[in-house]
Amino acid sequence: MKLPKKFRGDGRHVYCYACKGTITSQFDKGKNRKCYHDESHHVFYSLPYSKIHKKVVTGTPKSWPGIKDPEEFFEAHNAYHKKLKANNYGMQQQVERALPTPLLIECQKYYLDWLKNDPRITSLSERKKRSPKYIQETQKRLKSFNDVLRENGINPNAAHINIPFQWVDMFFKYLTDKGYANKTFNHYMGALNGFYELMLKKKLVEDNPFANVTKRKPGRDTRIIYDDELNNLLLKIKEIYGKGLDGRNYYDDDLEFAILLGLWTGGRGEELFELKGEAYQGDFWIIKKSKESNKEEEEWSTSEDAEYREEFVTEDCKEYLEKRGLPNPGEYFIKPGYQNRKTLQDKFSRAFTHFWSMSDNEQKKEWKHLRKTFFTRKAILMEELGQYLPSHKNQSTLIGHYINHKEIIKEKMAGERMIKIL
Repeated sequence: MKLPKKFRGDGRHVYCYACKGTITSQFDKGKNRKCYHDESHHVFYSLPYSKIHKKVVTGTPKSWPGIKDPEEFFEAHNAYHKKLKANNYGMQQQVERALPTPLLIECQKYYLDWLKNDPRITSLSERKKRSPKYIQETQKRLKSFNDVLRENGINPNAAHINIPFQWVDMFFKYLTDKGYANKTFNHYMGALNGFYELMLKKKLVEDNPFANVTKRKPGRDTRIIYDDELNNLLLKIKEIYGKGLDGRNYYDDDLEFAILLGLWTGGRGEELFELKGEAYQGDFWIIKKSKESNKEEEEWSTSEDAEYREEFVTEDCKEYLEKRGLPNPGEYFIKPGYQNRKTLQDKFSRAFTHFWSMSDNEQKKEWKHLRKTFFTRKAILMEELGQYLPSHKNQSTLIGHYINHKEIIKEKMAGERMIKIL
């Protein structure tokens, strides 16, 4: 089934049930490949686009199985779109709330309610900024400001929305004394700044008292885990078997293996705990990149079209896995029978912090430093790889078309060890 060019646009498409996607121009979007299925799989398809909301409105796509003529589909689509537009695409009209009384607490409640129902939010990326978690964190930061006022003898329930600059200084000193990281400091100040920006827009205040607070530059934590620190950690795990002062048992048979696997693969938490048997290819890891989605409720992305990355396997990793035994394809490397992988990740992360705090290591380090250690050591091992690559005007063309980089890496990495203490 074809849709002539003059009838395309404004959400008019041909949909293929076999390809599971639109093939308007006889090409499978994104793969640049023709659809070879016959017309019994095709149907005219409407995806009405709202210029007001700047998106295809969820729930409005419509197929037209009874229409085979492009001109008839064109008319039917336009009538359908016109009807949707007249009904505001099924969206409820935003009702402007009455402005609150100019009291601090009342205005904060108004602001939090406004965040939940912000009419400007349309895309998924913007919606993440107004997720329940974001609003909960904003509420927590506003409450911290109120608590600071109480500690200084000021009742926030009776306070006016127009505050003196001395109150901003109180909050500034509170955050500084707490020793928060620069990024956390910015989050707290940003919450108050956003609150007062809305109050300024609604003409409830004359100016924004937090507008002139200078943001702090977030620091980059590039620390790594050294061999002696790793040795202290592993010894502590074997010594006390995880019994903490609070009575909780942090020990797990796979904890040591999970730590080592993090150092061998450089996997983020979700990548590491989703790692399965087929990822190990002898000389290379084939690791699926897995990221949290941008939906309101955070979910793990396990889609089949996720991207992959390749990492070399060092000699110490091969020896350890041969001794331990490899999982079957489809089985997890870490705790194969454990169903909730996110819970498992959190459990092991807490266990790492617990054992590290009880070891003889001076600097505090966390699970995230395993990944930093991997890429730092990888850079050291690979620093001489450049001598294998002759000069070329376009280096990416050279690597992509003329050099088998996997063979070079295999030869360069032969016998190399990532973790010297094993």
